[in-house]
Amino acid sequence: MDIDRIQSARRDFMRIAEQAGLPEPDEVHYFEAEEELEFVWHEQKLAVVVELDEFSAAAVADDVPF
Repeated sequence: MDIDRIQSARRDFMRIAEQAGLPEPDEVHYFEAEEELEFVWHEQKLAVVVELDEFSAAAVADDVPF
């Protein structure tokens, strides 16, 4: 994974989180094997996973109820 792509995704998500009124996350993790960024807020008991690969199985699943 290209470090510029990871940093760009992190900045993009942080801009979205700020616009949503979220404070800075308490933790940010990068999982290389899964190509994921994880943002964690302790007080809000919230974690958001941003997948950096092209598509996940959930993104193309036919049985996802929307």
